[in-house]
Order: sequence, then structure tokens, then C-alpha cells
Amino acid sequence: APTIAGRNRQSPDGRWLGVFSQRSSSLSVYRRPGLESVAQLTHPTSIAAVTFSPQGDEVTLSSNRGVEQWSTATWQPTRRLTNFNVLKLY
Repeated sequence: APTIAGRNRQSPDGRWLGVFSQRSSSLSVYRRPGLESVAQLTHPTSIAAVTFSPQGDEVTLSSNRGVEQWSTATWQPTRRLTNFNVLKLY
């Protein structure tokens, strides 16, 4: 199934695929294995890295402006850390 073009990250449990374009502030999330589009997450600035938690219950978006964690159950942000930059949290 087609997805948007860009860099991607799969969750360790294999449920999710996140795709974002370079210099984009948006992450498209697809449910695997059928690649059903489930969420479009927006970060305040260009996304540098995407990391799913080991359980696949959260996804983290990081940039040079901060870090946001989102719930994969509700697709709502759960934590925001500003003036903090970590490319890999898990």
C-alpha cells in the first residue's frame, strides 16, 4: 500500500509505521500490516527523529526545539519538553 514519501520508523512491536519528510513538522502514522492511515501528528518545528516506545504505546517526536511524546491509543500528546533535544529516548 502506498504511503507518503520520506524517512520512516517502525514500532518495535510491529504495529505502527511513522513516516515524515525532511524538514517537515508532520508525522503520518500507519497501522501495520495493511498500512491503514491512522494519525497525522504535528510538531512545532521540523522533526529530526521519531522513536516508538518498546511496547508501541507511545511515539516520541524530537527536534532542535524540543521533544513531544504522543499516546498511540488516543493520538494525543502526553508530554512536552521544551529547550530539550534528545534524538533517541528508548
